[in-house]
Amino acid sequence: MDTTDKFINNKAPGRITFLYLILLVLSFAGSCFLSQYCAERITENHISYVIAAAGGSTDFSSFPDDEEISAGEKISGQYGLLRDTDPSYLDFFYQVRKTVFICLFLTALFLCTAGYLTSMIPLMRVYSGMERLNSECAEITEKGGAVRGRYDEHLSCMGRLAYSVSRLGERMMFLTGKLTAERDFLREFLSDFSHQLKNSLAVIRLNNDILDSMDGLTEEKSVQLSDEINESIDDMESLIFSALRLAKLNAGAVEYEMKPGNLRNLCEKSIQKIQPVFESRNINIVRDYSRDVFFDFDAVWLSEAVVNLLKNAADHSECTEVKISLSETPLSAVITLSDNGKGIPQEEIPELFTRFGRKSSDTGMSSTGIGMSIAEKIIREHEGEILVYSSEGNGTRFEIVFLKYGKM
Repeated sequence: MDTTDKFINNKAPGRITFLYLILLVLSFAGSCFLSQYCAERITENHISYVIAAAGGSTDFSSFPDDEEISAGEKISGQYGLLRDTDPSYLDFFYQVRKTVFICLFLTALFLCTAGYLTSMIPLMRVYSGMERLNSECAEITEKGGAVRGRYDEHLSCMGRLAYSVSRLGERMMFLTGKLTAERDFLREFLSDFSHQLKNSLAVIRLNNDILDSMDGLTEEKSVQLSDEINESIDDMESLIFSALRLAKLNAGAVEYEMKPGNLRNLCEKSIQKIQPVFESRNINIVRDYSRDVFFDFDAVWLSEAVVNLLKNAADHSECTEVKISLSETPLSAVITLSDNGKGIPQEEIPELFTRFGRKSSDTGMSSTGIGMSIAEKIIREHEGEILVYSSEGNGTRFEIVFLKYGKM
């Protein structure tokens, strides 16, 4: 923005300039009036002194009296110089008026110009800073980032505005990053989700084609194919429900009903849900409840998290025994799940709670691949943490730690 644009597009500089011009016009008119008045008074006094001097007065330290002026008029009157002579007849009058006018107008001009520049320079500096800030805002909008220029002192209006814009730019970058991450998460999730569905659909389609194309199937073979189709349908249903639960958790749409409860009862309820899976795989469950542990939790959702952790042991660890125990301290309540399986390599532990992050040994495809993500989300929203201790060949131990904050 050039100087002309600043005057056209902003009212303040134009108003200050208009006021400056008005003051100049008033200064000119006032200087004319005052110079005329001063010249008349000075010239009248000058005539009185000249007349008195013509009459023989030599006292110039005080204004001449009427007698001295009257005596001088008798002499000066021969030359047309009287007490009531119009001052404008004398050249001296114009010289005095010119001198007084120049002095008065130059003084007024200097004061007006100084006030104008004192007002305009800071104002134009502010407009220049605002224009520079506007350019940087446009760049931040397109590319992100923060304000780079310096805008006077930090406590000035422009300094505070630049700081606020910088904070806004940083916040916008943060939100853009989160939106990008959410978009990538959704894209990868849909890709993995569709892949899991395709596997089940492929089994259903294949078995259905076999049923349609082969007329001589035995009843035993037909029942086997039907069971595989039903199992695939159950897997798809489980996957869809798990995905919906994860989406609901990620959207923050879950309203937890936090009530005082016994973690022993919660663990027993979770074991009952997973018991058929453990029995089908000959996995023994060992309970170690030395005492009742009370804590505020949502029984439905926290049970979902514990079931997912137990199912993870059945799907991935190749174990024969899973031990579940409870303990507490004055500040925390702990649920410990440990197995005697093959363990987890250290490099895979960071990906443990990533959806579809681990390959399952479950050939029946009942593992959805997102159970651990759901468990971690639920536990974190109960203000808890999951600690993982594992090494290859030595099994895995999960410790779910809840801070009680003085609650019982």
